[in-house]
Amino acid sequence: MRMRRLVKSEWYQRLWPIGLAADQDAKLKFETAATGFRAAVAATAMTGHRGDRVPYDDPHSVEGALSDLQRKTVLRVFSETVTTRLNSPERSAIVIVMQRLHEQDLSGHILERELGYEHLCLPMEFEADRRCITAIGFRDPREEDGELLFSARFPGEVVARDKRAMGELGTAGQFQQRPTPRGGGLFPTDRFVVVDHPPEASAIAHSIRYWDKAGTKDGGAFTAGVLLHKLKDGRFCVGHCRRGQ
Repeated sequence: MRMRRLVKSEWYQRLWPIGLAADQDAKLKFETAATGFRAAVAATAMTGHRGDRVPYDDPHSVEGALSDLQRKTVLRVFSETVTTRLNSPERSAIVIVMQRLHEQDLSGHILERELGYEHLCLPMEFEADRRCITAIGFRDPREEDGELLFSARFPGEVVARDKRAMGELGTAGQFQQRPTPRGGGLFPTDRFVVVDHPPEASAIAHSIRYWDKAGTKDGGAFTAGVLLHKLKDGRFCVGHCRRGQ
């Protein structure tokens, strides 16, 4: 709708005097007299639609990204529908705009499989070891760790307030664009220590083995089992892991 207003504006028409077609001038789809068009459609309803530029905006909701079923549906729609909706398979482009919400969200899927996309990543707080540099020469201009992306709109006190509300995982994904905190998510991996041998029986207060079972035959998720010891001194020790399909 906003782009339609822009195309119809006096400024735009003075520079590019191509009016809209009288019989195709709606909010969800408008077409110019030169047959150019823009349409807004649900990703699941893209069959029959093609474009030179296909922007795919926020494919995941925050809650949907946490659902294995909904997240995998987005990946399937992208792989089997969105990727084939180009006018020119060689010259047209798909542009995905999103925040990171899960390690296996659409951005994670694309990066892991190296599908040839240019990755523009702009975290709220600068991390020097993740500086974004793109193929067209853009380089994140920030230099100091923690330097804010847009302090005029999101000053330090606002960012600090929102980080407290969002929590560590929400901040890592939605602010820093890496859906796992640097030290680990639920488990701070930077505090793990690898030991050479299991603890003596006399040092163990309790032990438990827990199985997370997956029931899909010949595939699907993995079944995993972990033997965990709680030691008398308050520490925990992973004694054994098993994982398979």
